[in-house]
Amino acid sequence: MKCKNCTLRYIPDTCEDCGEEIEQEKQEEKYISQKHIREILGDHFFNAKQVEKILKVKFDGDIPEIRITEKQALFAKEHGHMVALLPSTTLLQFREKFPNLFYSKKDAWYEKEDFAKETTPLEWVEMSSNPISDTSSKTYEEEKEILAKYIREKGDFHPKYIAQVAQMILLARSLNKKMLEVEYTWTQARTSDGYLVGFGRADSGGAGVRSWDPDGRDVDLRALFSRQLV
Repeated sequence: MKCKNCTLRYIPDTCEDCGEEIEQEKQEEKYISQKHIREILGDHFFNAKQVEKILKVKFDGDIPEIRITEKQALFAKEHGHMVALLPSTTLLQFREKFPNLFYSKKDAWYEKEDFAKETTPLEWVEMSSNPISDTSSKTYEEEKEILAKYIREKGDFHPKYIAQVAQMILLARSLNKKMLEVEYTWTQARTSDGYLVGFGRADSGGAGVRSWDPDGRDVDLRALFSRQLV
């Protein structure tokens, strides 16, 4: 595509002369096979059989198609993301199955909250195993902008469900990877009074569930990237 400010350069994404972002023509997306995804991501790709074993679940019925392009898979590899088929569950059900992952095994403040009882869909998810740079002490909207620039797409790329972050932590541990051991990540979940819910500090004492004002800042809050591959 031609840069609107310059006349000679036809390059992807950004003009080399002036740095102007270039709107590219929409092309038909070609999704790649699980075999190809494995070739690119290696052990950072968790298929149905692996997830069944690690998360102690059984997938019945049809498995949804994973929709990821080669370009997206290469981006995931470059940045150390994980891609996995995550089962349908609720936060409370997952805590019951893996209590040692959580600091509060029972009588937690969030047990009567709707977000703790919301059922996550069976879906393929891509998630960073490490927080994104420069997201500490930012408001939720500031993090949202950083994540959009990171992936160069519009939208909210915070994790949608706490249960999915918890599932990914266990998958990361199967690779001997530490994830969210010293920080929290905001999710899109909200409390009944409108506060955003965070999850993290998943150390030997168990992960915590906390809530923050969306305009709040906390040195312990950093952003994980996540998106649904549907």
